[in-house]
Amino acid sequence: MEILDAQLHIWEDRSRRHYSRPWDENFVFDWGTTWTIERAIASMDALGVDAAVLALPPNYRATLAAGHHRYDSGYAQEAVLRYPKRFGYVAHHDHHDPEIDALLAATLAHPGALGTRVLVRSPEEWRDFEAGLFTPYFAAAERHGVPLMIFVSGRPAEAAKIARAHPDLNLIIDHLGLKQPPRMVPDAEPFQQLPDLLALAQFPNVSVKVTGMPGLSREPWPWNDLWPHYARLIDAFGIERLIWGSDITRVAELMSYADALGYVKHTERLSASDKAKLLGGNLRRILDWHAPLGAER
Repeated sequence: MEILDAQLHIWEDRSRRHYSRPWDENFVFDWGTTWTIERAIASMDALGVDAAVLALPPNYRATLAAGHHRYDSGYAQEAVLRYPKRFGYVAHHDHHDPEIDALLAATLAHPGALGTRVLVRSPEEWRDFEAGLFTPYFAAAERHGVPLMIFVSGRPAEAAKIARAHPDLNLIIDHLGLKQPPRMVPDAEPFQQLPDLLALAQFPNVSVKVTGMPGLSREPWPWNDLWPHYARLIDAFGIERLIWGSDITRVAELMSYADALGYVKHTERLSASDKAKLLGGNLRRILDWHAPLGAER
């Protein structure tokens, strides 16, 4: 069974920097280590993960301090060039950029580029969203056939506006649209907003990344209390629109990479066919990712 991880961050900076909360200059988080290309490959090899989709470093402040632009995908592109059979990536663009249409038009022409990713997190970003300032970005992605991963955690119902206005946009909801630890404080009932996510199943262009979900469990591994929520997701979206990812570079302090994969890979609650779809097949299809696999190990 091919195993693909839908989200890994990689970065080189190991110093103590501001985490990506530009609206709060007093918030500091020490990632404590690095997730280099080499570490990602070693971690994947240890578990038999065949390939992974890379996102920009989560520590934008460290990226800026290192002299790189916040939206620079250079390190992910380096990973793809070195290991073209093991990595793809999603590009990030500034939604204020007046050339956003041209940027999206060119995105998939870059080796290893599988789509784009938009994060709506800060109060300023939500004001821009509500004012329609992200609309040109969404329209360009739809027009040019670029899959779009969207982070709207804590406000999943807002994604309905995008799906409805852009029915031909391949829209992928990050992290179930729910507030997840350790970077966000979960709701009092961690899955209380799940109905808002399930309502998105009415839009055939929407799929869901089931990333970071174990962080919402109130039980030890293998997190059996997650499966009733999985059942609701499968009932609403079908297994075909769900994508597994570890996002281990964000949640490493909560779980091991092995456990983040193992609770799905070794469960008896899913058939072998459903596991193959959830753990890799769906990602290949939804992102139209046809890169050949090979050793590179």
